[in-house]
Amino acid sequence: MTILLVSHDLNLAAEVSDRLLLLAEGRVARLGTPEDVLDESTLAAVFGCEVTVEKNPTTRRPHVQLAWRVEGGERAPRRRENGPDQGKPVSTAESAE
Repeated sequence: MTILLVSHDLNLAAEVSDRLLLLAEGRVARLGTPEDVLDESTLAAVFGCEVTVEKNPTTRRPHVQLAWRVEGGERAPRRRENGPDQGKPVSTAESAE
C-alpha cells in the first residue's frame, strides 16, 4: 500500500514516512529516507536559516528545530516544547544528551 502525505511539518513527515521528497521552489532538492533528506546543510540551504537535526529519543527518527539567533550572533537557548515546563530553557546538561 502507498500513502501520499503532503505536509510542511518536517517532524511529522519524519515520524510517519519511509521516504521523503523535499522541494525547493518547485524543484526536487532531495529524495530519500528521512535521515538522508533531513540533513542540516540541505535544510539550511532550502529554508535559508540555521537548523539543528537531532534524533527523537523515543523513535530515533530525525527531529528538526530552528536554531534561533539573538543579538550578537549567539544562539538563543533551547526551550522545552511540551509538558509542565513548556517554554522554559533546557539546561546545558540536557542539551548535550
